[in-house]
Amino acid sequence: MLVPKHDGSILTVGRQAWPKSITGQPVRRDSNLAAEVRRLLTEVWGDDIEEDSEDREVGTVDGTSIIRQVTVYTRAIGQPDDE
Repeated sequence: MLVPKHDGSILTVGRQAWPKSITGQPVRRDSNLAAEVRRLLTEVWGDDIEEDSEDREVGTVDGTSIIRQVTVYTRAIGQPDDE
């Protein structure tokens, strides 16, 4: 699953983004969507989540790969699968 880095702003004037400028949240790195994905992973996998970053292809443009550094969450090895 790809979770875009977006702060939810719908308007930017200069360096001020709205509604972030009045709420103070979310910061770009901790968008509501990213926080919800982490919450769901914790709910399903518990606290046995490993976090790492790596370069991955996230798309292509005219046949050229777009590579970005992404955060990868995995379930810790040795945990039984609930399904």
